[in-house]
Amino acid sequence: DFDLFLIHKLAEGTALYGKESYHPGQATLIGRDTRRMNPEFQRETAAIHAGNGIQVIVVEDEPVPTPVLAFYASHHNEIGGVINLTASHSPYTDGGFKFSPSHGGAADEQVTNRIQEIANAATNYHIVNYEEAKRQGLIKAITAKEAVDQYVYGYVMPILREIGALGDIVNYIKSHPDFELILDPMQGTGVRVMQTLYLAIAKEAGREFFIVINGNNKDPEFKDVNGAPQPDKSTSNGKLIQKVREKKGRFGLSVDGDVDRFGTVDFTGEFFGANDLIALLAFFLKKDVGLDGAIGKTVATSDFVNAVSGYLGSDLDEEKVGFKWFVAKITNGRKYLVAGEESAHVGVGPFMKTFDDGFAVGLTALWMVAKSGMGLAQYKEKVEAAIKKRFVAKPGTIRREDINAKQGTINIVREVNAELSQGKQVAELTFAKKIEAKTGLKADNVLTKDGVKLFFEGGNASVLLRPSGTEPAGKLYTFMAFPYEAKPDLEKLNRLYAGVQDTTGEIMPRMGE
Repeated sequence: DFDLFLIHKLAEGTALYGKESYHPGQATLIGRDTRRMNPEFQRETAAIHAGNGIQVIVVEDEPVPTPVLAFYASHHNEIGGVINLTASHSPYTDGGFKFSPSHGGAADEQVTNRIQEIANAATNYHIVNYEEAKRQGLIKAITAKEAVDQYVYGYVMPILREIGALGDIVNYIKSHPDFELILDPMQGTGVRVMQTLYLAIAKEAGREFFIVINGNNKDPEFKDVNGAPQPDKSTSNGKLIQKVREKKGRFGLSVDGDVDRFGTVDFTGEFFGANDLIALLAFFLKKDVGLDGAIGKTVATSDFVNAVSGYLGSDLDEEKVGFKWFVAKITNGRKYLVAGEESAHVGVGPFMKTFDDGFAVGLTALWMVAKSGMGLAQYKEKVEAAIKKRFVAKPGTIRREDINAKQGTINIVREVNAELSQGKQVAELTFAKKIEAKTGLKADNVLTKDGVKLFFEGGNASVLLRPSGTEPAGKLYTFMAFPYEAKPDLEKLNRLYAGVQDTTGEIMPRMGE
């Protein structure tokens, strides 16, 4: 159902929103990812904005990443809003329409609610001929190369020099002739940027030290990455892991379809996601580099981040799931070392102008390796030794196939909040007692900022249950901490996960009931 009818509604809604919120003369910047219908959707969106009297700047010739559009918007005062036709990491069958205000980051709920209201109220749309609008100057086309070069040479490379990262990375490449970086843009919008950026670094290092895989971004079905440009260890990222393991001295970086998510693969072939990287990068940037700032995480992100924040003495912002909560704070002046969520939307302090930027996370991870001389596993060991704990996490989705799963999750959350408002102690909550019966763990604290997060064993275990914001399902996350001297008990973690899953099955109505 992601078709021209919906595009017309959304384009009219965002155009009318632009008319009421842009400064006089501001334009809409429009880009797209590699999916099949997006060139047509992009033209229609541009023609409707022009039909409403709004200037349009369109990256016409190639797909471009979200961070590149974000930088272009923040760097050009004439941009009032950004539209990116992208479904990000989702399967090729999906479509997406992403609107950002002039700063280029995720829009807050006030903005998206207003656009939704306007779009739903629109009974027709105003459109002009695309080519005629170009001739009249209502639509201006820029090239992907122009946008990418501004991002690489006007933003990333100067920051790398300024913070000392470029020198550390170049010295590491020169002193480790067997080092090879495997880059995986996953057939998405990141191909041109990865090649441009790492060729610039290679020029400084005196050798081409990287290999790009899955670089065919002319395939709208993402056939080389199992149909979805999702950088995780369980699906399409397997090719990157395999490539890293083929030869000693290899390290891997991946990004998703529109580059607002990332993946990293250590020299050992072990995948590292956001639950680890947020904590490791925060530690690195403060202890090894000397930067300062708060640390941001969502309630669904590992408590490893909490422990590192406490060790560093840094302020911690623990928000609802969604990077937009950090965007709101960043645009109001909040300074972060790192901010992000377990789904791999992560922003890094020096590069926060582009918010959740997969290129920036990968570069900072590479800098950590180069400056410390350690792989990710070694650096994690160093951090765990400092905080004297080891953390493991297990996220999952409850009964995605069951139409009642999301409502059942909502019902559990409502029940917990109702019982808390009645003065019940945490351990006496119905949900907590059912988990205790299944696992033997007694809850001693609760957080209800987003769903229900119960804490056990003095904070050394926790579980979060929340309704998904993107699909008809419940989301379940389990976390455990173990003393540094002990090996993490993954069976204990799995038992907790299974126990909570069983508990939700008892509480939720089954299909058709």
